[in-house]
This record gives sequence, structure tokens and C-alpha cells, in this order.
Amino acid sequence: YLEDLSRDNRNSEYRVEFRKTIPPGLHESLNEQCGDKQIEGAPLGAMTLGYPCALELPSENISDAVAALRSNENLLPALRLHIVNLSSWNFTLETNYTAYKLGTFKQHGGAAQ
Repeated sequence: YLEDLSRDNRNSEYRVEFRKTIPPGLHESLNEQCGDKQIEGAPLGAMTLGYPCALELPSENISDAVAALRSNENLLPALRLHIVNLSSWNFTLETNYTAYKLGTFKQHGGAAQ
């Protein structure tokens, strides 16, 4: 199930539209400088975007990309759908976490009570 969520998130319509709109070099720079980072001390695959990021690129490149993103009529509806899907997936994960007593599992070092 988690693999499906991860794959669906990576291949969401929003992410596809975003990737199609900005130049590959800018996308690569975004990933390298401001992309997902592994959370230190967390299980493999636990990622975050919650850290300071300063994208080091010429302002013209960024301005061009912003203009292209703003002109993509498919991007905003895709972003709205992506946000709703993330909220739904989060609810499902929280519900399963409670239903399967994973909190208890985690508190007892991996031994479900």
C-alpha cells in the first residue's frame, strides 16, 4: 500500500505538469539544492522538504520558469487535486496507524502489544 501511495505521489498529474513545464536543468538544480532530504535518524524513505533552501541560479532562469508555470493552465487544477489526494492519503495512513495499533508497536520497540 505504501509503495502505491509513493508511486502515485511521484507520478501525480501535478508533478508531471510541473516537470513538463520547467527546463530539465532547472528541475535538476531544484532536486539537488532544494529537493526531498532523508530525515536524519528516521527509517529509510522518511523524507522532508522542511529545511531552508536558497536556489543558486541566475534570476533570469527562475523568472522564465515562473512565467512558464504561471502560463500552464493545467497546473493549478492539478495542484488542487494533488493537495486533496495528499490529504486523503494522510487520513488513510493515520487511520491505519490507529487501527493496527502501530503506535503501540512503535512504543514497545517493534513488539505489538
